[in-house]
Amino acid sequence: MRLNGKTLMFEYILDNFNFRVNETSHFMMSIGTHLISDHVSLRLSEMRDYGNAYIGRQEFGVNTIDVIVGPGDYSLQIEQPWLMESNYRVKD
Repeated sequence: MRLNGKTLMFEYILDNFNFRVNETSHFMMSIGTHLISDHVSLRLSEMRDYGNAYIGRQEFGVNTIDVIVGPGDYSLQIEQPWLMESNYRVKD
């Protein structure tokens, strides 16, 4: 995934994927970064009222979700826990 400076400075959610699961399934996804202190995280949410949300487990530079999910519509978000410092200007 390639991101521009504006996204990193102003958006907590870096990307979002919506999908449907037709039968109970094992869902596993990992995402990592080469940065030492800035991590990205995964959040898997059921797209219904009062649905469950799963947050990835952080181990060093890798964030992983590993769960069994039932049938339904889901949203996977790739997030950053905080916005980048804005002490520089992003070129358009």
